[in-house]
Amino acid sequence: MSDVRREPRRQMTADDESLTSELVIGADGRVHVFGTSLAILEALDAIGVRGDAVRARLAAASATVAPPTTAAGGS
Repeated sequence: MSDVRREPRRQMTADDESLTSELVIGADGRVHVFGTSLAILEALDAIGVRGDAVRARLAAASATVAPPTTAAGGS
């Protein structure tokens, strides 16, 4: 597990809930996530949530995110 902090992909505005996630921890310890974002999936994967569901969703979400572009001629 690395301690690398990333810059946010974009700024969230007051009416934009696309980066909002809700986590509910049940009495039995199960974690329910509503509005799953890539950042939440990465956090759950980093803490080692059991099962394959997080890993599968993270792989699917990561595949849909375009890699960052760099300016030509940058250093």
